[in-house]
Amino acid sequence: MPIDTIVSNMVFHHLTDSGKEQAIKQYNRRENYLRRHAVFI
Repeated sequence: MPIDTIVSNMVFHHLTDSGKEQAIKQYNRRENYLRRHAVFI
């Protein structure tokens, strides 16, 4: 599978571990929605 997104870990440097986990879950939900609806950004 080709790489379609790169996220810097510097974005998360101020978050706690639980905050990082929540942010990743939200990002994954967004990506899954976009893939299901054929929306490309």
